[in-house]
Amino acid sequence: MKSVETRFWEKVQVGDSSQCWEWQAHIGNGGYGRFNYTSTKGKRFIADTHRVAYELTFGEIPAGMCVCHKCDNPRCCNPAHLFIGTVQDNINDKVTKGRQSRGIKHTNSKLAPTQVVQIRALYKDGGGSMAELARQFNITKGAIQHIIERRNWRHIP
Repeated sequence: MKSVETRFWEKVQVGDSSQCWEWQAHIGNGGYGRFNYTSTKGKRFIADTHRVAYELTFGEIPAGMCVCHKCDNPRCCNPAHLFIGTVQDNINDKVTKGRQSRGIKHTNSKLAPTQVVQIRALYKDGGGSMAELARQFNITKGAIQHIIERRNWRHIP
């Protein structure tokens, strides 16, 4: 019977250390590779492949920590491309690299950038209360408040 390590690395297209080593088997949500295995204690796991690659190479992942990609390739299992970080480190990395969905690209977005500009202008010029603007644009008063206070849509001048 093959070891977990052998089974895992057989499914990775290994190249030189600067290249992404892409997972060649099952891909789950978000484009991350998925790997089924049984631990030495008999417990079954289904894990993201970059986490398995990290553990096989460096050992246990500290509790509460994420395995992040330097390369931003969810299929990559190259240990040289992986690093440990907190959830906030992972979010900061995503924002810094421009992978954060915001504005119209966000799946829950109900407004276009021109409408955001219009809302701010109307409110500034006394063209309606937050409640009135919420009804006019078919969004919540809280969403209007976040737009006006620039907690949302900060990237729109």
